[in-house]
Amino acid sequence: MKIAKYILLTVLINSCNPFSDKKDDVRLYIKEIDSPPVHLNWFFYSWISNISQDFITIENGSEEDTVCVSNNIADLQLVGNTIKIGFYGHPTKYSENINLPASVMNYKIVIDTTFTHVEQIDVRKFYKKPKK
Repeated sequence: MKIAKYILLTVLINSCNPFSDKKDDVRLYIKEIDSPPVHLNWFFYSWISNISQDFITIENGSEEDTVCVSNNIADLQLVGNTIKIGFYGHPTKYSENINLPASVMNYKIVIDTTFTHVEQIDVRKFYKKPKK
């Protein structure tokens, strides 16, 4: 019985380690936009807590940069040279307001704060990428 408890504890610790160097193993993707030469990713990390913030990153060849880290992202669009990020109210990380850069990798950042939650709880659909 003690062995089963140790095995369970080991599995829990290893599966919920936010300091793991295998970040792709715990990324859950909400949306990806592939518009060569850039690729946008909107994802969060699959940790036990329910307060994991969302990340938006941009990749251009071998370069990668973080566009935004927030808890209230509602939408992501790429229109020409403009990255449009929708928020439920002012962009926040946890309970603090954040400011986004005006541009990243020569792409203009536009913020849309007009999104609202519907009466029922929004259920986010996400997926895990297959291992390469």
